[in-house]
Amino acid sequence: MFKEIKYAYQRIRYGFSDQDCWNVNSHLATIIPGMVRKLKGGMGCPSQFFDNTVEIDNCKNWDLVLEKIAQGFEAYLEIDNPKYQWKTVEKDGGKFYTKEPDIKKDALLKEKFDKGFKLLMDNFGGLWD
Repeated sequence: MFKEIKYAYQRIRYGFSDQDCWNVNSHLATIIPGMVRKLKGGMGCPSQFFDNTVEIDNCKNWDLVLEKIAQGFEAYLEIDNPKYQWKTVEKDGGKFYTKEPDIKKDALLKEKFDKGFKLLMDNFGGLWD
C-alpha cells in the first residue's frame, strides 16, 4: 500500500513515478492511445488536416490519423505482452499456448505499430487541443 501512495505522490509532484520509469516504453504505449483519442473531435486540428470543403466534421482526417496512432501503440502493447510471444491453439474445448511464433500476426502488429509511431513523429507538434 505504501508504494502505491508513493507512486501517486510522485505522479502528482513530478508528472511520473519511479514505477513509470522502470518500463517507459510500456508506460507511454499505455497512455498514448487514450490521450490521442481524447483529442479526436476536439476544438480544432492542424491546418494540413483541416478540410474547408465541408461544414461539419472538417477535422475528420485528423481524427483518422489520431486513431491510427492509438491503434499503433495498442499493437505495441500486444507485442510487448509475454503471452503474445506464444501462439494460441484451441484444443479439446480449451486454449493452449505454444512457443511457436505466429509470424503473420507478428508482421501485422509490427507494421501497425511502425505506422502509428511514424504518424506520431510526423505530427508531434499537432498534438494539442
